[in-house]
Amino acid sequence: MLTRIGIIGLGLMGGSLALALQRAFPGVYIMAMEVDGGVVDWATTHGMVDEWVHGHDGFRACDWVILASPTPTIPHHLWALNSIQGSSYILSDVSSVKSPILNACRDTQWRYPMVWMHPMAGKEVGGIQHADARLLVNRPMLIMGDEGLATTKVSNWVAKLPMTVVPMGLKEHDDVVGVASHWPYLMAMLTVRVAKKMGVAGLSDVVSSGFYDTTRVAASSAEWGMGVLTANQAVLRQAIHVLRQELMVLESDGGLSELQSDALKNWIKEGRDYRNGLFPIAPI
Repeated sequence: MLTRIGIIGLGLMGGSLALALQRAFPGVYIMAMEVDGGVVDWATTHGMVDEWVHGHDGFRACDWVILASPTPTIPHHLWALNSIQGSSYILSDVSSVKSPILNACRDTQWRYPMVWMHPMAGKEVGGIQHADARLLVNRPMLIMGDEGLATTKVSNWVAKLPMTVVPMGLKEHDDVVGVASHWPYLMAMLTVRVAKKMGVAGLSDVVSSGFYDTTRVAASSAEWGMGVLTANQAVLRQAIHVLRQELMVLESDGGLSELQSDALKNWIKEGRDYRNGLFPIAPI
């Protein structure tokens, strides 16, 4: 029975999880830790938290503690929670890059089961004021770690949010998410930077849904962008290498120089078909 949940960090994702958990588990008691006084005021006013915790020991009675704070702070919280004796909680984090945390915690002997998570959901705007339980509905939740009963419990809890549980190897996570999330962010940023440097007059009068959809994630916070681009460099460098090869194809004879060529048509169809295969059903 899930009765007490601890959440550290109440931004967009932490706040959305709090709301989704309240909806999925009526009567659940949510305890939270947050350093931003404005966030505390907002969450209190909107009834998102039952109790504020000022030290990690305050989570002692929780069934599950979720870390939704910025990635660089997660090892500190994990060490503090892991050092507490006499509890029985399960620990999880929702960071979008795992390797920095794994490296920092390499020599940690876990007293409590650690079930890693990553909700594949979000918005281009951050902050608790944009938190919404609907943000998570039917979205994939990547679940990593081989913790037996604890992994089963977390998977069952997540499924009730409701989210789609996607088991994944911890080592594979950063590569998969790098291509699925961090690379699209980088491409969106490159698109708006190219548009700015080209300086085409009147662009603001004609941009519509195509440009908006392609560049939506470029509106994400600079802090988030810096975090994922610096923490997941290996896969992004690979993607940049592949991009250079694709650009060479477009610059060569038979590429854009011959707009009706079979080569260009096949190049477009290949990309379109692969994209459509990834989305047999359009995301909501």
